[in-house]
Amino acid sequence: AEDGREIQGVLLDLVGRNTVPQVFVYGHHVGGSDDTKTALSDGQLQKLLGKSQSQ
Repeated sequence: AEDGREIQGVLLDLVGRNTVPQVFVYGHHVGGSDDTKTALSDGQLQKLLGKSQSQ
C-alpha cells in the first residue's frame, strides 16, 4: 500500500509497535498475530468478542 509507512507510524504511536497485523477488538488492542493466538487459546479473545460495543 502506498500509505504503508504512514500506517506503521500511526501504529507505533498508538501501541508501540509498527508490525502488522495489530488486532483491535472494540477498541481494545489485543496485539499481533502471536498475541491474538494466545488470546484465543486462553479464552481472552472470546471474552472480548462477547462484549458489546457499549461496554
